[in-house]
Amino acid sequence: MVSLGCCLSDQHLITSVLFFCRLRLKCSTSLFAHWTQFRKVQDRPYQRAGPLSYYIASGNLDNAFHIDQLSGELSIKKPLDYENIEKYVLWIEARDQGFPPYSAYEKVEIAVLDVNDNHPTFEQEPFHAEILENLSPQRVLIVSAFDQDSGPNGQLEYAIIEGNQENSFSINRATGEIRTTRPLDREKGFNGKIFYFIRSQTEHFRINSSSGEIFIKHVKVASSLTADTNKVYLLEITASNDDGLFSINSQTGVLSLAKPLDYETKQKHELRVSATDGGWIAKTSYVTVNVLVTDVNDNPPVFDPVEYFPVVQENVPSGTTVVKMNATDKDSGPNALMAYVIQSSDSDLFIIDPNTGIITTQGFLDYEAKQVYHLTVKAFNVPDEERCSFAYVNIQLRGANEYVPRFVSKQYYFEVSEAASKGTVVGEVFASDRDLGEDGIVYYLIFGRSKKRSFSINKKTGQIYVTGPLDREKEEKISLKVLAKNKGSIRGADIDEVLVNITILDANDPPVFTQELYDVQVNEGLSPGGLVTFVNAEDSDSVPSWSRFTYAITANYEKSTFTINPQTGQVSVASELDRESVPVYNLTILAVDSGSPAATGSAILIVTLEDINDNGPTLETTSGEVMENQRAGTPVITLRSSDPDLAPNQGPFSYSLVSTGAASSYFTLSPTGELTTSREIDREQISDFYLSVIIKDSGIPQMSSTGTVHIKINDQNDNPSESRSVEIYVHYFGNMFPGGSLGFSFFMPFVLERYIQGAEKERTQLKFMLDHLYVQ
Repeated sequence: MVSLGCCLSDQHLITSVLFFCRLRLKCSTSLFAHWTQFRKVQDRPYQRAGPLSYYIASGNLDNAFHIDQLSGELSIKKPLDYENIEKYVLWIEARDQGFPPYSAYEKVEIAVLDVNDNHPTFEQEPFHAEILENLSPQRVLIVSAFDQDSGPNGQLEYAIIEGNQENSFSINRATGEIRTTRPLDREKGFNGKIFYFIRSQTEHFRINSSSGEIFIKHVKVASSLTADTNKVYLLEITASNDDGLFSINSQTGVLSLAKPLDYETKQKHELRVSATDGGWIAKTSYVTVNVLVTDVNDNPPVFDPVEYFPVVQENVPSGTTVVKMNATDKDSGPNALMAYVIQSSDSDLFIIDPNTGIITTQGFLDYEAKQVYHLTVKAFNVPDEERCSFAYVNIQLRGANEYVPRFVSKQYYFEVSEAASKGTVVGEVFASDRDLGEDGIVYYLIFGRSKKRSFSINKKTGQIYVTGPLDREKEEKISLKVLAKNKGSIRGADIDEVLVNITILDANDPPVFTQELYDVQVNEGLSPGGLVTFVNAEDSDSVPSWSRFTYAITANYEKSTFTINPQTGQVSVASELDRESVPVYNLTILAVDSGSPAATGSAILIVTLEDINDNGPTLETTSGEVMENQRAGTPVITLRSSDPDLAPNQGPFSYSLVSTGAASSYFTLSPTGELTTSREIDREQISDFYLSVIIKDSGIPQMSSTGTVHIKINDQNDNPSESRSVEIYVHYFGNMFPGGSLGFSFFMPFVLERYIQGAEKERTQLKFMLDHLYVQ
């Protein structure tokens, strides 16, 4: 007897313990066993929950179990069958009598243990086989059987019990394969039955057995001209096996799987099988085989979607539905049974129905205390809890508008320069609201005549900014009325007001350039001191010190390249320019007045350098090769070059050979860079050439450079070999040598390689060695 205690604490929590039980049951119709009990714990005196009631919430497959609602006693209601269901996972609900009632759920796992209660059964009765006489021992056929029991109870053993005259046959105890033990003689008269049996055996239970019979027909061996045309020797699947899921033994006819089957993809396969005999004119017969796929629990429940974002109003009654979880299982029947459970949570204010997946509240929700709750929900198969998946529930509370916004100050005082541009922020007002979420968002408005005073307010942040021109000489002080409210229409008492006082200050305006962007092009050959351009700025301030200004270039790497006259704004070159290093300069020009603090205006000057032909081309092709003894005009290589200048100061390039040295007499170079031989070349005389090449670009003025090209001459086998003498020394220690082979010689690889690659004029002595000496 196993007991489970449940109690209701003063915080409305019910605690429980997980049970896992194993039952070894011989399932008879009269069996009724009490095996576990839930024991109630008396409520504490100050609790009002009352007695607990017990229910089976889910997992009671085939209605196999019963629980007493008052005592919590769990009992077996009907016989259990291991071959039908191996494991039960029950979810037990303990519910109190309070209002609203509170519940706790606990999982009870019941594993049913197998007993040997099924007889093994042959897959067909009887088996038939034919065999030729006078054949050497061989396989006749395989008998097959099955047992619905599992483990040791389902292990089968085969044996021949009758009809095995002269022990002509043997059977494999484990596989059921029947073989002949010697050649058979049809004339000796055996042409009948063999009786066999199978049994299942365990260590602790009785042995079950079954028997069957095989009809074995002897076929007389005939000559090749009178062969038995009725013997089937070839079977094959001829249609409906496009996926290659099945294969058939062409001799035995055993149909087997070639690939795994998937019940969820296809539940029935219809195959067309042909059988062809061995007659002089072969005959073929066909049969349709229907293979029905049975489902197994190979798919876990899957949530769709895997993440939920329900929204719940605060202060809703306990038991309010939050969201319904949705999980599906591709399996069918009992394999698709599932249950739900909250795997983890940051609050105990939510529960889930294990059968429907509906999440409801228990207790009261306060938006100001917490706005978001995170739950992890698990969906699993019953009883195979290992096949499961998880979903994530993010519950967002929606608050109620319980409070009115209030400004933190009674009045605000700000200052702003009359030179402030549109969008300049003057200051910020702030009102607080004790509500959270959307109900706590405060919106700001400028109302009444204040809306026409060159200012506006960001309705969300409360920032007051300039929207029109300001003139201190006309109006030095401005007062604005600002209102704070919640979202929606104004109802009267749900707003707050404040007065904002703004003082307009006089300002030093910065100089203004006549152009915001200057874009000029200059030649990269412009010498230091050369004029780039003039920039111009103006300052209309009335104060003399505010209207005087000087020009400058911002301190960056371009300052060393360009200079500016601080009085006139003339921009000049300060150092050498090179377009190939820096093609474009981006300068920031400043105009700084004499005010305190100084006001500064700025403009952008883009200086683009124009290309001149100041770089010679570079030879990129530096090596090539050609075979010796080729006729004049043989192509060797096409030269390639590059030039960092821009077109038209780049290519096309022209090429020529420097006519110095003997090397130039062997080759010809066209102006376009094609190098060819001018006569035959002998590698044994010259194996490498180094040619000096002149390259010219197409610019004005034209630039040129020189480069060197290495030409390697490849060898041909054009010289005959020379005879050489070889000395072999044999040392013999022993009696008289009657004659015979002494061994064999071979070239040492490194010596042979040296000889082949060396020049013919170099005399290299080949060495020999003896190995594997023997005497005949």
